[in-house]
Amino acid sequence: MELYYRLGEAAAFADIDELLNEMKDRLGDPPEPVLWLYHLTRIRVLAAANHITLLKFQNVSLLVERLVGKKTEQQTFLITKKFATPADLEAYATKIINLSQ
Repeated sequence: MELYYRLGEAAAFADIDELLNEMKDRLGDPPEPVLWLYHLTRIRVLAAANHITLLKFQNVSLLVERLVGKKTEQQTFLITKKFATPADLEAYATKIINLSQ
């Protein structure tokens, strides 16, 4: 539980990667839900660094809400495929975060 808590508190990619390596060292290869959590945490950190206050994945779209000054701007992006791996989801979210700037 401590490792999951620390992952939730991580604020930099280096911290997240270090925690995953620590999990691998202590517990062996992580199960798929842990990999999803790892990649979602990386998305959260990237979003926060880009002033994104909300990323809402829906069935066929992704809602991005960004704080610009005192205003909140929203953009919706269509999701055209299902993601086979958590790394695919992170790559897509990274692309969208960069496009929404």
